[in-house]
Amino acid sequence: GVTKTAETLLAPDKLPRVLADAGFADVPAALKVVENLWDGPGFGHVSQRTKDLFVSLFPALLGCSAQVADPDAALARFDKFVSAYGSRGLLYEIFASHPKFVEMLMRLGDASRSLSEALARQPELLDEISGGALSDPKSLDRMYKELCAAQEEDSDPMVVARRWKQSEMVRIGIEDVMGLVDIEQTHAEMTALAEACLRFAVAHSQKVLGLKKLPFIVVGMGKFGGRELGYGADLDVLFVGGTDANDQAQAIKLASSVIDFMSRQTSAGTLFPVDPRLRPDGVKGTLASSLDAHRDYYIKRAQLWERQALIKARFVAGDAKLGQDFMQMVHEIVYARAATAEELEQIRQMRHRIETERGDQQHADLEFKTGPGGLVDVEFLVQALQLRHGHTYPQLRTAHTLAVLNRLTALGLIEEDPSALLRTNYFFLRRIESVLRRVENTSISKIPVDDHEQQRLAKRLGFATADEFLKTYRHTTRKTREIYEQLFPAG
Repeated sequence: GVTKTAETLLAPDKLPRVLADAGFADVPAALKVVENLWDGPGFGHVSQRTKDLFVSLFPALLGCSAQVADPDAALARFDKFVSAYGSRGLLYEIFASHPKFVEMLMRLGDASRSLSEALARQPELLDEISGGALSDPKSLDRMYKELCAAQEEDSDPMVVARRWKQSEMVRIGIEDVMGLVDIEQTHAEMTALAEACLRFAVAHSQKVLGLKKLPFIVVGMGKFGGRELGYGADLDVLFVGGTDANDQAQAIKLASSVIDFMSRQTSAGTLFPVDPRLRPDGVKGTLASSLDAHRDYYIKRAQLWERQALIKARFVAGDAKLGQDFMQMVHEIVYARAATAEELEQIRQMRHRIETERGDQQHADLEFKTGPGGLVDVEFLVQALQLRHGHTYPQLRTAHTLAVLNRLTALGLIEEDPSALLRTNYFFLRRIESVLRRVENTSISKIPVDDHEQQRLAKRLGFATADEFLKTYRHTTRKTREIYEQLFPAG
């Protein structure tokens, strides 16, 4: 039955039509790929058993092609993986016993060029995944232990860390693409991955520079501090270390070494770009300074936006005691008193400036991050309420946007309905961000203007048409802006 049907689909006179019906834009190119998958590359010999296995797999492959947003790219990447895997016969046997893998590779190929190419570079990861590694989200401690265990005597730690990070990114990406986890879980695992790499970088740099005793910490800021990291993210950080002039020089050296370890482009790629510009005095300031120097700066010279940025601070790596002291200092400074009416107005003005000065002003409504009703509305609203009420309610002193929203609601500072709507809208906008950034693992904050790209995005988000998606998106941002206007605290 099935094989007969599959052979009919593959008949030379039928195949071009079959591929066009499945949504391929470039049918001649798709034909070539299918022939290659069936008969093997021109120079290789493929057994009859392997060919028969492909025939029985073909209907599933075709079914997946019709479901993804960009079948041409998905099939080409599927082929790339098959070529990289080595034994085609063995791989097709695996597909026959795990048909879900065909769907997984097609969906990954559609959703992300960067992740499917990472998988083709390390095809052995498929064997780990078939061992059931997927349904099992990992904690930070487990990730860090695995990374340390991967480091052998003579191997280059930079390469080891990068290979390990790539394999974890592929695992997290597949969980995400296959819908095995929700977006909060994806963000939590992505944050833990970055944190494990940073811990490893600090430990390695301290060892190489012989600075094991130096009290030194890395503080996560922004989305990293909030455990909300997505694809294509930089790590916003502060470096704190040293007590006197001699120490400070060492702390700066250590911070530079950590940045280099994390950011350097090698044959195995990079880990995560690290951005230390939120430090006291910004780019002009010292790369790493002591706890006392930070305290002095925040009390005497910091601007309101810098105090607001500290809401997202979280100790992520280094000396635990110094980390505790730093976080205590942060809470004393940020929540020393309730924000005044004047300060809240300043925050509102700052939000307005971000909206009118950043991004593509001709298509401001497509800027899902900085545009009206975008992600920044939710984040600024929550942070303004933290600055207003965090002095009175210590439970609001946390860096995770949605955790704060829950607590504001539990305290009766925001009513249930607007709170639930904000949460739903925030998730929706972060999903748009995730789907767009996942493709190349780069930072994108705007919905594409191009019709084809919009259609692909809509399909990846589960909408039938771009119009249906845009209608939902515009409704979401309009509602978010209304709630922002209603709830933004007056002094």
